[in-house]
Amino acid sequence: MKRSQIPSEERSWRSQLARLISYQPVLRASLQVRQRVCGKPNCHCVRGERHSSLYLIRSRDGVPQQLFVPREQEGDVRKWVANYQQVIKLLERISDKSWDRIGKKKES
Repeated sequence: MKRSQIPSEERSWRSQLARLISYQPVLRASLQVRQRVCGKPNCHCVRGERHSSLYLIRSRDGVPQQLFVPREQEGDVRKWVANYQQVIKLLERISDKSWDRIGKKKES
């Protein structure tokens, strides 16, 4: 299919997808905030104000994996996970349009 034959909306999705993949890190994982107690006798966590930690969770070849995310990287990591979700969303839209094209050819 030639570029000129692709509807403008789909071309826009493809352009967004190309920019994301080409210039932004993407990360397939879930984020999980965990609350914990450090065990120091005078720490605020002993009184119920637990420490929060962010973890990345993924499954690779059926094996669950987790990775601690340092506070200074939380913003970047959250963005990378959001980028991955945006990639999936755009791919689904493009796939749906391809599905529709096949369906229209059958009806003709």
